[in-house]
Amino acid sequence: MMAAFVFDIDGTLYLRSDPYLQAYEETFGGRFDMDFEKLFAVSRKWSDIEFYRCKRGEITEAEMNVSRNVKTFREMGVTISDEEGAAFHRAYVSCQKHLRLRPAMEESLRFLKEQGYFLGIITNGGSEHQRDKYRALGISDLIPEDHVMASDDVGIHKPDPRIFSVYAERFGLANEDCWFIGDDPAADIKGAKNAGWHAVLIRRQVPAYAAEEGTRETLPEPDFALDGDEGLPALLYRILQKGSDSM
Repeated sequence: MMAAFVFDIDGTLYLRSDPYLQAYEETFGGRFDMDFEKLFAVSRKWSDIEFYRCKRGEITEAEMNVSRNVKTFREMGVTISDEEGAAFHRAYVSCQKHLRLRPAMEESLRFLKEQGYFLGIITNGGSEHQRDKYRALGISDLIPEDHVMASDDVGIHKPDPRIFSVYAERFGLANEDCWFIGDDPAADIKGAKNAGWHAVLIRRQVPAYAAEEGTRETLPEPDFALDGDEGLPALLYRILQKGSDSM
């Protein structure tokens, strides 16, 4: 059976820091003197913590969107109001309508598309919100929209391996023929490997935060790991070449 290559969106196809910095500047301007890289790293931690609290039913989505910003700034030694946390979230969502696909990701997707492989997306988050990001990236000519699965579509979120298995079953794919490319060792790599998929980890400058209960335990190793995505096109070529040599 032909291999399938499925991608994460956030932090994989685009850098989360791009819209975050734009939203920060639009909302607060020069009001605070703080290290943006540290701010963004702290924001990733609280974003993940509050996301999983929301999925466990401890807080609503609206509360999550405010609390992760308030708690981020609090850890940085700055107090912002709930109203300011909500305003920052609105600005961030607005900036996500102008996402930039990573050049190496575009090259990788076009290479795989030209070779005739199945391409898809599995992403955590709200159905419409994640599809808005997909549309903003302008990749409908590479990945059909019906190949996009958000966690809210099926009520299962990564790292639960069932979302990967549900995806494979929906499109008639064999788990052992599927590759997942993502930036989160817990949500992406743990979930994919536990479903019997192959996995490629894209390490980013700001690492993902393992906030889900149990994800601080030993995680499965990816089949391949890259520091950044620049080497992905060459890696995919090697993977496919190795696969053809073994046929």
